[in-house]
Parts: sequence; structure tokens; C-alpha cells
Amino acid sequence: MVYRYDKTPMSGKIDDYEECLLLHKVDETEWEPCWNKLVDEHHYLGFDSSFGGRVKYVVTLGHRIVGAVSFCSAVYQLGPRDAYIGWDGETRAAMLPRLVNNNRFLILPWVSIANLASRILSASLRQLRTDWEKQYGMAPCKVETFVDRGKYLGT
Repeated sequence: MVYRYDKTPMSGKIDDYEECLLLHKVDETEWEPCWNKLVDEHHYLGFDSSFGGRVKYVVTLGHRIVGAVSFCSAVYQLGPRDAYIGWDGETRAAMLPRLVNNNRFLILPWVSIANLASRILSASLRQLRTDWEKQYGMAPCKVETFVDRGKYLGT
């Protein structure tokens, strides 16, 4: 199947679309530079590089690319997170390999489809468990994300 990078606006509700929503794992493939470019050009944080474990997905709806999402290894120590989870140093060291960070989530600016974000997040979490375990030998048990509350509601 050939996917189009088409800037024609898309709107409505996700249920208005009969096409399949698919996530294509692109890290360490010929599609990874496409993912890097999409995120660098259209995500408010851009993209430079990542270190540690990572899984990247290009998101398509039918033949159209509608977004990108990625996950990476969580940072070693983050006071508010560790306090919220209830981790002491020993527990953090034992559990950190099972914590993954959703470091980028992008729906292209010309795509405004109600409930698309929820569908992408749901699908990516289901697929991530399998892909992360296959790639790194350990299934994640928690996924964290950070939301700029000045830009997004985080709901």
C-alpha cells in the first residue's frame, strides 16, 4: 500500500471514516527519516534525536498519513513521578526498565477529527506492549506522558 502525505484538511468524527487506522513501526527502518521529519516540522517541540530504547509509529488512516507517535525509555529520576508512584531508590532501580515515556504525539495540523487522538493512544498502547517486549525483552507496565497544560488540556 502506498501512503500519501496529503495536506488536504480532514475533519469530522473518527466514526465518519471507514478506513482502517494503522500504526506502522518505523524505528530502524527506511521510514524513520520520514517520522523524524514529520515530527521535527509539525510538533511544537520538534525532534532532534533520542537515546535509549525507542519505538516510533507513523499513523495512517486509510491511505493518508495523519500523525506520528513515539515512546522511549523513561528518565532515571524524576521527583514528582517517583513520589506519585511511591518509589524509593531501590524500587525505582528495579522497576524503571518497565516504565516507558510517550515522548512525542503528533496529529498533523490539517487533521481535526474528533476522537482520533484517543483511538491513536489506545492503539499505540496495545501495540507498544508487544513491540517493546519484542525489541527490548521486557513488557512495559507503566507509560508516562507529559502535557504542556498551556497548550493542551491533557484529557
